[in-house]
Amino acid sequence: ASHNAVLLHTIRGLFDLLKRNVVTNIGGMYALRNETRDMLMRQHQELYDAIIARRANDARDVIHRHISYVQEVLAEGQQEAQRLARAQRRQGRSEKHIEN
Repeated sequence: ASHNAVLLHTIRGLFDLLKRNVVTNIGGMYALRNETRDMLMRQHQELYDAIIARRANDARDVIHRHISYVQEVLAEGQQEAQRLARAQRRQGRSEKHIEN
């Protein structure tokens, strides 16, 4: 709307970054829990239905549940990655100890 080329390129770059991040996170979420795909599809459908029906309060409730679910699964993935990193560090120390 502002016809600002710099702003346009910045927003396009941010959009591409956001899209890649979402794709990466979804892939990771699918790997963590078997129900994730079905849960996300159901939440998106519920949100769409609430918006189309102009039920703002229902849409707000659905999106809050959706965001909480995504945060929960992503936090679970971060915890798993941290556990794996700690285990790898311990294993590396054990292998060095054995070599000496």
